[in-house]
Amino acid sequence: MPSFVEGTRYVFRVRALNSFGWSDWSGESHGKDLGAAALLAKTQQVGIVLAVTMPIGIVVLCIVALLAVVCGKYRTTLTIHVT
Repeated sequence: MPSFVEGTRYVFRVRALNSFGWSDWSGESHGKDLGAAALLAKTQQVGIVLAVTMPIGIVVLCIVALLAVVCGKYRTTLTIHVT
């Protein structure tokens, strides 16, 4: 799809294709300003990325913390006695 210019009104016509063939074209839609919609879509994409990556990051952080605790618990100190 093209880049939409904010403040420009766009009009659409659509038609469907099914097993019987193409439908007639619809009537024209009411004019829509899609610039604001495009900006909203970009904002929602950021939200989706954060919604997916944040839980993954939290799980990785928990695993690292658990490994640090487990490794710290079983860590031994080597003592060398020199005579």
